[in-house]
Amino acid sequence: MTRFALFLILGLATSPLAASGAKWQKLGSKTVKLRAEQDTLLVGAHEGHFDKIKIKVRKNGIHFIDIKVHYANGAIEDFKVKGFIEKGGETRSIDLNGRNRVIKKIVMKYKSNTHNKKGKSLIEVWGRH
Repeated sequence: MTRFALFLILGLATSPLAASGAKWQKLGSKTVKLRAEQDTLLVGAHEGHFDKIKIKVRKNGIHFIDIKVHYANGAIEDFKVKGFIEKGGETRSIDLNGRNRVIKKIVMKYKSNTHNKKGKSLIEVWGRH
């Protein structure tokens, strides 16, 4: 084995990506009406424990205001996610306090879209193990 090949193998094996083993899993999706101002996505304990979440927008863009994560132990964590997420965009990775928590549901608040009141959007919620 050449020195370069050995260096490459050792470099990949010790990289942060290889060491973390973190995987993103789709927790669920919901078609939302753009004239509404709040929607809830039920997750459930069978999905597992997570330390981060993010939300992807698949159809029309949405102006998010707030995201509340409800945990199985009854705790609620509130995240101010103010801003417009374009179609095809996503929120930043949101750190969940306490690490590896079971999510019961996620409540998302957003501004109604005055330009597209009859439209819908598809929201996907992803969690990282």
